[in-house]
Amino acid sequence: MRLKRIVSLALCIGASFVAFGQSAHFRADMVTIPPTQLSGGTTTCVQVGIYMRLEGTTANYSSIATRFTYTYNGVTEASAPVVELSDFVGTANAGFPEIGISNPGTPIAGEPCAAADIRNIATQGGLAANYMPNNNQTGSAGNTGSLLEDVNTGTMTITATRTDISNPIFTGDATEYLIAIVSFNVNNASVANGDSIDVTFTTGADQNSVTDESSNTIDAAVSGSLTDGFALFFQPVNCSGATVAPTNPTWADPNNGGIGAGLTFTFPGTTLADQIHLTSSDGLDVTIPSAGATTMYSIDTASDGSPTAGANRTYTATYQVEFPAMSGMYVDGTPCMIAPTFAPASAAMVWDPTPVVGMMTTLDITLTNAWFTAGRYANLTGPNGVNVDLTAPTAGAGTNVLTFADALTIASVSAVHVGTYTVTGFGPDGSPFTQNIVLTLQPPGNLTDCSATTSADINGSIDITLAGDAGVVDFDVIYDGTTYSNLPAGVFTLPNIVGDVTSYTVQANGFDMSGNPISDDIVCDINYNPPTCVASQDPMGSVDVGTVITLTLDTQNAISATISAVPMTPDVNPNDNFNVSWSATHVATAPTVLTATVTNPDGETSTCTWTIEVNCAASIVSVGSAGSIGTVTIEGIGSVTYDIYYADSCANGAGDSLPGDAIFAGQITLVGAGIVTGSGPAGHAIVADTCYYVTCDGSNIILDRFAYRTVPTLGEWGLIAFSLLLVGAGVVLMRKRRLAQ
Repeated sequence: MRLKRIVSLALCIGASFVAFGQSAHFRADMVTIPPTQLSGGTTTCVQVGIYMRLEGTTANYSSIATRFTYTYNGVTEASAPVVELSDFVGTANAGFPEIGISNPGTPIAGEPCAAADIRNIATQGGLAANYMPNNNQTGSAGNTGSLLEDVNTGTMTITATRTDISNPIFTGDATEYLIAIVSFNVNNASVANGDSIDVTFTTGADQNSVTDESSNTIDAAVSGSLTDGFALFFQPVNCSGATVAPTNPTWADPNNGGIGAGLTFTFPGTTLADQIHLTSSDGLDVTIPSAGATTMYSIDTASDGSPTAGANRTYTATYQVEFPAMSGMYVDGTPCMIAPTFAPASAAMVWDPTPVVGMMTTLDITLTNAWFTAGRYANLTGPNGVNVDLTAPTAGAGTNVLTFADALTIASVSAVHVGTYTVTGFGPDGSPFTQNIVLTLQPPGNLTDCSATTSADINGSIDITLAGDAGVVDFDVIYDGTTYSNLPAGVFTLPNIVGDVTSYTVQANGFDMSGNPISDDIVCDINYNPPTCVASQDPMGSVDVGTVITLTLDTQNAISATISAVPMTPDVNPNDNFNVSWSATHVATAPTVLTATVTNPDGETSTCTWTIEVNCAASIVSVGSAGSIGTVTIEGIGSVTYDIYYADSCANGAGDSLPGDAIFAGQITLVGAGIVTGSGPAGHAIVADTCYYVTCDGSNIILDRFAYRTVPTLGEWGLIAFSLLLVGAGVVLMRKRRLAQ
């Protein structure tokens, strides 16, 4: 059943006059009620509020007139609508609004519904409205109004008359007031999804107007606006399961070409929705056409202004359906609340290269998700007055990772730079971030290899290869009471090597972690070259017993020289000189070999010898009988040991070398002083027809005055005689031959 009615509301209608710059605005509620919220089989009172607002005036007004029509579209009305006017009276409410439409609903006179069966904009989630107050006097009789419906023409006239001219209505504050409630009583059993009740203001002069005490009228049709309303019985499409990705969006700051935070929303279940209305607290307000079963939509700060850095945002997604179709009016379903949280901001810091005293280093900083605020991405502070704003990244434009290469440069690291360096800033959610890095000085590490040092000569030099790690500033070499300072890494030649200081110290200098000077020391032993020697004597050759011989030893790299552990005398200090001549004396008493031992500072030794030849003055006195076990008797010098040899060769004399066929017979040691006689060796078998020789103490030089030949044996004498007979016979034969010729 479709029935159209016209309702008119009038309060103290007066003459028409439009004041300059004044306007009146009338509006009816737009209420959407899902059929599922109606109680089955009962009557529901759907309340639609009528509102009035004045602009550009501060006058007192004494009457209000309004007229509208209503149309049922598919709705079965249970009875005629009921209208309640604003109650402009009440001592207790003088000057204050009186509560009108409320939640869950306030029954009005003539309504058949209880509060639980009332539906209006308040019960649908809107705000409760207020009646317009009497703002003039208290204690007045108040104003009343009347309702009249013309059933023949389908119009309803509502008239309100002022009973107390001294109690006018005061508005004029540009506030919208509820001036009447129209309650439509419907049979909810007949209400289906898509039904409606349309409320349309009647156009034309004097239909909707306000008149002041001077009978001046402000007509909404001429100077204001009329906004129709409705009650829609419609089941909206609710949002459920909407998501956003990423849930922790990164931040690429627009100040450096970034998009801010990029978000992609996914709206499932949009088949029945015509569009999605997406809003947020930072001003985003977009309407997205539904794309079927699932709708997706992406935003970024640079294009959409949401989310804006400084706080996390909550987004409201409402599915909307156009109803009635082609009307341009949309019904909202229950919204989804989506709340992504920004990924936190952070910083990374690194020294390049590792700080070393006296060397340059730089601090590289990388910021992630940093928000450009207060004119910078972050601030760097540190020791020695460091305070740097990070404003211009060197890499990462348009991304959420910004690099600040060489954010801080220290030209020459020193102890004043030791300490904590701190970078601070803000993330896109407004939360601060902090990152620290400590500049410490690496303690020095001495890497000098003692074995790489060259070998030394006394009064020479050595090459030391100084080496250390990154914590070493310079080196000191300490030797023999002298310090060589401020030495760089590499080869250092240490001069003036002496024999009595056999080690040196290498100090690698630097600082500890707190910047205090320290050193790492190594003590190295010096490796000396081996000693050498050359021996000489004066006089040379054989000498007589008692001769004083001067022994000389020329050495190199030796700090001592001894003969049978007896020190020789140096001509210069051997600890300071590479070449040294040593001397000693020896009294000739017998042939001998003297050995000198020379030693370098490392304890390495070399040896040299002198051969002492003594004139023996020995001779053979007698030799035992040939073929017997006999002795050899000699004369010589007491305390000298003589060697006895024999040989078939007898042509050698005093001073010659022993013949090659000489055979050792034994030794004789004479006891006493001067020329003495002694016998020996005992038990020697005397060989006949040989020459015996005497030598001094193993020498191969014959020292006796002559060789001693033993007598031949009888067999030997016969052989000699026979040989002589042959020689004689030969002579006689040769003479006979000459005579025969």
